Amino acid sequence: MSLNMPQSIATEDDLFESALASLRIALENIPDRSVHVLIDPALGDPLAGIWQERMPHLAVKVVDINGIARERSPYLLTLYDNLRYESVLNTSLRIAVQEYLGMHDREDGQPRSVCAWLVESEATPANQRDASGLAYVLGKRASASNGSVRLPFRFWDPRVTPHLPELLGEECWRNFQAAANCFHWHTLDPHGKFIRIGTTPAASPQHPAQAGWAFNADQWQALERLHWLNKLARLLPEWGYNEPVQRQHMDQILRRAMAYGLRKDADILRFAQCAVSIHPYFDSHPEIARSLHAMQMNRDDLPDFSMLSHQWSDALIDNVRSGQWQQKFTEQPDTTIKSS
Repeated sequence: MSLNMPQSIATEDDLFESALASLRIALENIPDRSVHVLIDPALGDPLAGIWQERMPHLAVKVVDINGIARERSPYLLTLYDNLRYESVLNTSLRIAVQEYLGMHDREDGQPRSVCAWLVESEATPANQRDASGLAYVLGKRASASNGSVRLPFRFWDPRVTPHLPELLGEECWRNFQAAANCFHWHTLDPHGKFIRIGTTPAASPQHPAQAGWAFNADQWQALERLHWLNKLARLLPEWGYNEPVQRQHMDQILRRAMAYGLRKDADILRFAQCAVSIHPYFDSHPEIARSLHAMQMNRDDLPDFSMLSHQWSDALIDNVRSGQWQQKFTEQPDTTIKSS
């Protein structure tokens, strides 16, 4: 994952105008096909009140998912005529940008209700574009498994979808597109830009009725790190860290945290915070390395990393931040404990 973390906060209007221009270019190439706006109302649905008031006759197809109540289930809002429904289309884009900027955040989460703009294959007859097949496949794929564990997976979340072709491979994504008969999948990327994910679907899908997404061990860990990377993208500015940060660099920091056996959100995020605010390789400091290796050995008498790090003295933090210990550490490799 080599994308940069967000480097500056663009204005709502700037992002909207840029996204709108990209949307119009995309629709110019597919003038005769319907656009399905994918909505996930799990944490709210600002668009619902607008389209229900302006155009209550719009076609809606709920994505049925086992274990999820209908009122919290995703749905597809079908716009058969791009020009006729332009106001709804533009409003959906405006809300997506606002959600990207955190303008609809709540105490219980950061909603991304407007997830994607989907276009079915040009081979789909106009009278069959009711999104039934697309909704069926979306529902079937709403879980992820690593072979031993299967969990709900809202893969349509714009904080997740742009990374799936990289995580699982382009061919896997193209097979999904073919199974869903989804020619275009547009969403906002981690920078708030309007993008198309993938290229053309596979000629014929492999395992079209596949339930969920299958991840190997490395892919599963990458998916876990993606969860924390998305959190860090929001938290870094709150921590007062506004310098550009390579997403790949943050991913390496998270790999180190997980290598020590850290798994709790509080521990992982605290580890990342120490790496950006104290020293990029703070965990190589002899005193800290000893504690982390003890945790790695599942020492029950030690507190969680988040708690432990808040017990560090100011003198220790100043020493780690100075980096002076690194030269001594390099000169005396046999008397110190290096991080793995």
